Amino acid sequence: MPLAWGRQLAKASRRLDESSRRGLDGRGNSQPGQRPMIHIIFELIRAILGLISVVLIVHVVISWLFAFDIVSRRNEVVNSIWRFTSAITEPMLRPLRRLIPPIAGVDLSVMVLLLGIYLLQHEVSWWLERLLRGEGSLL
Repeated sequence: MPLAWGRQLAKASRRLDESSRRGLDGRGNSQPGQRPMIHIIFELIRAILGLISVVLIVHVVISWLFAFDIVSRRNEVVNSIWRFTSAITEPMLRPLRRLIPPIAGVDLSVMVLLLGIYLLQHEVSWWLERLLRGEGSLL
């Protein structure tokens, strides 16, 4: 009996060595120390959403600086940053501005977009990643 256990232990050890070389556990999943490609993709998406949030905030701050006449539009550095942030944010804000009218002269579309980005970045992306990796449920 002990000899059979020794053979089984040796087989299990060989399988574990082979699977560790491939980076997989016995079921074909990645090991805890390694990150699957889907996780890396979602981390990249989260980083891009974070950068978009920063660009949106810079866009709003510069628009306030222009509105309160703190910075002149003739300032080339600030104007180039304004054009860059406008080129990135306007395609995302335009559809929201059609749906959400300004309230007392305040454009709330930026806040709605920032809220949407936050939800995508912190809630939906984690749920979707777990769902695609087979670790979570649909609801």
